[in-house]
Amino acid sequence: MEKISKATLISTIALLATAASATAHAGFGIGARAGTLGLTYEATLGFTDFLAIRAGVNGYDTDYDTTEDEINYNFDADLKSRHLLLDVHPFAGTFRITGGFVQQDTLFTGVGTSNTSYTIGSTTYSPADIGSVTASAGWDDRYSYIGLGWGKSPSGEGFGFSFDVGVVLQESPTVNIVVDSPLLNDPVAGPQLQANIDEEEAQLRSDMEEFDTYPVISLGISYHF
Repeated sequence: MEKISKATLISTIALLATAASATAHAGFGIGARAGTLGLTYEATLGFTDFLAIRAGVNGYDTDYDTTEDEINYNFDADLKSRHLLLDVHPFAGTFRITGGFVQQDTLFTGVGTSNTSYTIGSTTYSPADIGSVTASAGWDDRYSYIGLGWGKSPSGEGFGFSFDVGVVLQESPTVNIVVDSPLLNDPVAGPQLQANIDEEEAQLRSDMEEFDTYPVISLGISYHF
């Protein structure tokens, strides 16, 4: 599980707490959520009964092993992001409409090894020719977020629960395939292998196009002062 930097969390809370002390009738809260962005720690600053901003960090890390077509895969998912959101409470209650930005720093990596054969592009290779194949896909940019949910009203106090659903309007990820192979140094076999790698990258990029929108669902708890 990804450990959120204590310094980042403390600095975010301190920044909003300072802003709250300088804003008349502002409400301040802290909270934690769990969802498709991982574990979230955030601080909320309410300006009026209808408006609030939320800033926080999200993170989660997991890995697992699997075997498919006699190839052993180790997958690692490293989700990291930060967000700055504006909540509009149209009825001055718990319902909110949210827009803002999510700074993604997320990477998915898979390493495959085989004792039989590899098929890269349109060519089959032996394990002696290919030691391992590493494929990665990731995002490292700022993207828009839109959503709606329910949470503590900007002027509310005490404990509260939250539910959010929305999407991050991100681009298709950057993909990369790296092959551990002595053939890459061969003047004849090397260019052909590289062409097959490029073909696999193009296919992976096409397969990942559906992730240009990332669904966000989360449940959480907060305390407002």
